[in-house]
Amino acid sequence: MKPTSMKKPVIILFYAIPLHSNKASNWVDGFTSAIDRLKKDFDFIYHNINERPIPTYDAFYDDIDLIFVKANWSARLELQAQKNLLGINVPKALLISGSKVPPSSEHALFYDLLYYETSWYKQCITFHANIIHAFGIDRSKMTSLPDIKKTIDVLSIGSYKRYKRLHLLILKKGRKVFIGEKPKKITYRNLQDYFFYFLLKLFRIETIDYVDYSLLCKYINQSKLIYIPASLNGGGERAVLEARSCGILVEVEEDNPKLMSLVNGKIYDSEYYAEQLKEGILRII
Repeated sequence: MKPTSMKKPVIILFYAIPLHSNKASNWVDGFTSAIDRLKKDFDFIYHNINERPIPTYDAFYDDIDLIFVKANWSARLELQAQKNLLGINVPKALLISGSKVPPSSEHALFYDLLYYETSWYKQCITFHANIIHAFGIDRSKMTSLPDIKKTIDVLSIGSYKRYKRLHLLILKKGRKVFIGEKPKKITYRNLQDYFFYFLLKLFRIETIDYVDYSLLCKYINQSKLIYIPASLNGGGERAVLEARSCGILVEVEEDNPKLMSLVNGKIYDSEYYAEQLKEGILRII
């Protein structure tokens, strides 16, 4: 570890959230709750690459003890990290946000530590010598609200992406609602998002924009069923655990063993998430 003169170790967190999204100004979930728990032991610098790219010059990292990259394999952020952090002599950890198999062992070994979110995914990265499970939700905020009336038959949560398989919502019966950040304007990059947004509208599936954590909890509790039809690479981990934490029935597709494991497994909380993150940090700094 670099000498810090009794100062807390400094961790820079690289992440990617669209600047004009609702999440950019209201990012609260199990991960942020876990980071908040760690602030008594570590100082965090937040760096959104949509605001400015990852710095490449050595001097920027003089007072940095660890680099966190929160991204999926080969996402724009992860590729930028591989390029811009090459030669930077600071330990690096990838918080894998997704289910993609690593592109190659050489690519994955760029990182000193890999955090993974589900027990199912562990098999994909066992070649790496330093891996640790870290995931959870804020159960102090995601809890059962028994007095709320069940007004939604089927609720789904996510984004307007092909891998979310939102078309499967059409087959469900009753009042159906989807919560996800609506595309703000049409661009070449988000044409597919608009397609799924209008598809849901066409079949009279209600759409609700991104909501904060407390309001999301209320919508979940108003629902009889939480349905996450995402494909294997389509995320959904957090939504499954949040619904279960609220005591709501969860359904996923049988061709997604990752989410199936979460439907039947332990409900990890943000305290566990923080403990696992800290264990990993102490291994490499």
